[in-house]
Amino acid sequence: MRDLSLHLLDILQNAIKAQATSIWVLIEEFPEADRLTLTVKDNGIGMSKAILQQVQDPFFTTRTERKVGLGLSLLKANALQTGGGFAIASQPGKGTEVTATFGLSHIDRPPLGNLGLTFTTALGSRESLSLTLTYSKGRAHFSLSTGDLLEILEDREAFHSKKVLDWIEAYIQDAVKAIQTP
Repeated sequence: MRDLSLHLLDILQNAIKAQATSIWVLIEEFPEADRLTLTVKDNGIGMSKAILQQVQDPFFTTRTERKVGLGLSLLKANALQTGGGFAIASQPGKGTEVTATFGLSHIDRPPLGNLGLTFTTALGSRESLSLTLTYSKGRAHFSLSTGDLLEILEDREAFHSKKVLDWIEAYIQDAVKAIQTP
C-alpha cells in the first residue's frame, strides 16, 4: 500500500466488519527514537486463537468475496522492512489490537497519507461508530473523536453531509500538518 492511511483504512474496515462500535487509533512519532507507531484498538467480536495464528498469512481470509487477505501481512512486511515490529492481540468478545512500529526516517517507510480522508471514510461507513484519532509527535499532539464532533454538530446525521465530512478531513489534515511542521 502506498501510505499508512491506506493500511489504517484496511484495519478500520476489518474492525467495522467485526462489529466494533468503538475504535481508537493512535499514531505516535518519536523523533528522538526514530520510531513511528500505529496502534488500532477496537471492541469488536475479536478472534479465536486459531484465527489469530492465521490472520497474518496472506493466503488466509475470513472474507468470502476473495481468497487472499493481504492487509495485515503487507502492514507487517512494511513495518519489518523499516526495522520496526508488528503485534496483534485479540480475544473473542473483547476486540482486537493491532500495533505496527516503523523506522521513522527509514527510506522504505510509507508516508502517513491522508488521515483525514481515512477518518471520514470510516465515519461514513457506520452511523453509530465511535471513532477516536490521536496523533502525536514528541510533546505535540492532536486528538479528535466522534464525541467531540457531536458536541459541535449536535446531530449525528450531519456526519453524512459532504460539506461536514470535507471540513473534518481538512481539519485533521491541517492539525497533522501543524504538528509535523517544526
